[in-house]
Amino acid sequence: MPTRRKLALIAVAAVIVLAVLTAQAGALRSLNFSPGGEIMATGRWVITGGAAEFTANITLRGTIARAIAKRAGAHIGTITGGAARECAVRRPAGWTCVYTTGPLVGETWDIAYSSFLGTLPTITGVLLTINEETFLTSEREPLGRTIECLYKGRTAVLGRVNGERLLNEITYLTGDSMPLFRILEGACPESIGISGGWTFTTERVTLI
Repeated sequence: MPTRRKLALIAVAAVIVLAVLTAQAGALRSLNFSPGGEIMATGRWVITGGAAEFTANITLRGTIARAIAKRAGAHIGTITGGAARECAVRRPAGWTCVYTTGPLVGETWDIAYSSFLGTLPTITGVLLTINEETFLTSEREPLGRTIECLYKGRTAVLGRVNGERLLNEITYLTGDSMPLFRILEGACPESIGISGGWTFTTERVTLI
């Protein structure tokens, strides 16, 4: 009887260990992005701060990893450069937009994995964090005075994955704001809000 009881306890322990190892293996699985490597993106930003709101069409370039650990904070890619064009002020009336830029010369944006949306193995989205994101804005008042502001911080974005596991659209999540980093000229709002997003070369997302 004691031997049978010991065997039963050993069997239960083995099942528990197997369950734990299986859970750990699932937690350590990776996300694969194909083809990965260099990406080029285009899109549109809407930037608001204080009483001001302006828009710009943007181009970005960078890289995306081919595989990452499915772990919050894992590095997934880098934005290495970018530019904004056709900048326009929506408000206040009479102001003009001199320029707005994304990554500054010599600076990069680090993109980190946060979590995924959907039920494995079907993924409907990938939540990402852009760290050390920088924006340089310049506007001109009707009287000709220029306001230049540098903002730096982190924002949350969503990569949408369709039914064919294809990812090519990134959108900013609402509610994030980027704090003022440095006043270059004039009086700057303490923070700005960013909305919009961009599209890039399609990546296929799979769990490996």
